[in-house]
Amino acid sequence: MAKEKHLIDLTEFRKYYTKPTEVPKSKHEYSEETVKESIVKIQEIAKELTHIGEVLQHSNICQPFLAGYNQKTSDQIVPLSAWLEVQQIINAIPFYVFLVDERYHILMANEAIMRSLGLKPEQVIGKHCPKVIHGLSKPFPGCPLEKSVQIDQAVETELFDSNNGVWLQSVIYPTSLRTQEGWRVYLHMVRDITEQKLAISAMRENNQTLLTLIQASPLAIFALDKENNVTIWNYAAERMFGWSEYEVLGQPLPPIDKSNGEQKRRTDAARERILRGESFTDVELIGQRKDGSLIDVSASAAPLYDGDSNISGIMVIAADITEKKRADEELRCSLETLKRNFSGIVEALSSIAEKRDPYTAGHQRRVAKICLAIAREMGLPEGQIEGLVVAATLHDIGKVSTPVEILTKPSKLTELEFNLIKGHPQHGYDILKTVEFPWPVAKIVLQHHERMNGSGYPSGLQGEDILLEARILAVADVVEAMISHRPYRPSHGLEKALAEIYQNKGILYDSQVVDACLRLASDSNQEPWRI
Repeated sequence: MAKEKHLIDLTEFRKYYTKPTEVPKSKHEYSEETVKESIVKIQEIAKELTHIGEVLQHSNICQPFLAGYNQKTSDQIVPLSAWLEVQQIINAIPFYVFLVDERYHILMANEAIMRSLGLKPEQVIGKHCPKVIHGLSKPFPGCPLEKSVQIDQAVETELFDSNNGVWLQSVIYPTSLRTQEGWRVYLHMVRDITEQKLAISAMRENNQTLLTLIQASPLAIFALDKENNVTIWNYAAERMFGWSEYEVLGQPLPPIDKSNGEQKRRTDAARERILRGESFTDVELIGQRKDGSLIDVSASAAPLYDGDSNISGIMVIAADITEKKRADEELRCSLETLKRNFSGIVEALSSIAEKRDPYTAGHQRRVAKICLAIAREMGLPEGQIEGLVVAATLHDIGKVSTPVEILTKPSKLTELEFNLIKGHPQHGYDILKTVEFPWPVAKIVLQHHERMNGSGYPSGLQGEDILLEARILAVADVVEAMISHRPYRPSHGLEKALAEIYQNKGILYDSQVVDACLRLASDSNQEPWRI
């Protein structure tokens, strides 16, 4: 009870808060509907200013303004209980809320004002607002309350309090209530918006920084609203497409996309998906400049969001890749030429060995074909396969150092002669090691007679120490040699060749390589050893 007496002085309320039947005529007549509309506005602004808008919305804070409005009795007094409810509610509001009449007398104030001013209710209620709040004898120039009284309308303003260095937002609404003397009563709400102003200022600075970066970007950057109108168009976009910022801002996007057919459908579908929240990067399309010339464009796009996290448009970053695509095509053609020249050189080197040993002519090419089939059956990467094929095509190049008489001897070789033959992997390595292949061709050639158990030559390597490509080449070399005719023996046939690698699987030859070769042999559509 003591708290209620401290907040409300019944005598003062009876003096100021009455609703006379006859009051001095105002130049405006207010209907009940107008009063209700005014109250709705008060509720809306309160909801914007504070998170306790729901309290204001569902409380009876506005009922005192309507109480007794249509009563015919003279001197209908607003019930004290209603004012107590109003006072309790506005005391919970963290910003200033008070009622003043048009002569600037404070009729009610919440505790936020009392705490800020360090005053008691009796030092505020009934006092002159400019004096109590600002220490002035009259309203300051531009006073929002004075303006609201003059125009008889709601007034919302932002003020800078230089004494305290803070920004304030002031909202004043005329009400239907009048004092006993007939003076209009106004609802006045003030809050400190310094943090918001600083945040807005920082946001503007950030936005300006962002716009500066956008303008300085060497890539074309432009933004579109949901209706496809241009909202941002940087200098690089001007240079790329030929339309100036002045020509396109606020206008529909110029016809810069000349994609057609399926590409056009994909572009249109992508735009709809972006407006649903998706992003795209490096989408290639055909662009058109203002002069009608066509360019190749790589575009990335993402949705733009407004302050409420709703999609408001599209941001696009585009690069002119016309020269890049032209350069890529020229490079591709150059690489194709180099590959053809490289293949010619490899074939030329291969033919050197074959010319010294006409009885094995075509052996290296046939081995390369078998290697290719086995490697693909094993799922090796194409780059690795390419290196294997080159090595297989050259694997006997070292025989150029072997006397022709030994290479073409129709009878069995002596031990000395065979040892000379066994030197060809090392000779091949010595020939190829100075060539800068993108694959270990020289080492593959060096190791193609190594065996899994270490019984091979020239280094006696075992297992995983032997390159996988060399292990594939070893199997292909044995199979091709056994199914081919030699001057000193007829062909052993495919069946014996497969039996050889199967019986020595995991001993002389790599198990996975042998399995791949056997799978190929079981497939009637896969016969790589038949030319």
